[in-house]
Amino acid sequence: MRVQGNEAISGRNKVPPQQMLQYQPVDVDKKRITRITRMIHGSSLSTPISELPSTSEIARAYGYDPEKFCPTCYRKFKRHATRRRIGDHKHYPIFAACNPRGKNPSNIWEIATRAHYGNEHFAIFPEELVDIIVRFATEKGDSVLDPFAGRGTTGIVAASAANS
Repeated sequence: MRVQGNEAISGRNKVPPQQMLQYQPVDVDKKRITRITRMIHGSSLSTPISELPSTSEIARAYGYDPEKFCPTCYRKFKRHATRRRIGDHKHYPIFAACNPRGKNPSNIWEIATRAHYGNEHFAIFPEELVDIIVRFATEKGDSVLDPFAGRGTTGIVAASAANS
């Protein structure tokens, strides 16, 4: 199960035109990557920024057009990489770890509660919460057990997931 990156979810980055998204690298330059990696990993906190490769150089070495956008967070690749990552970071540059299908969901889920009306229970079980769990934990054709059925929210969500 994948979700869009935080920047895309929160609307901090606008959705770019489809032709400006780059889903995979083109012409990766391994020699350049090795040189850039040595420069960065051989630097220290006192190394002047001017001696480090630019973010556009890093993006090009990894096969990304600096002016195109990451399909996960909608950030331009020249702004996606960083020159100040010092040490043995497996995720350097950041966009090398972006998955076009999105990122793994975080441990914290923000789900809006719904107001109750009239005689409804004051703490309605959110369908979105059940939907996330059902999609994550089941495959088409699986059974879903809800021993305390309540209003039947779990059954409603599981039935609608089976039909979609």
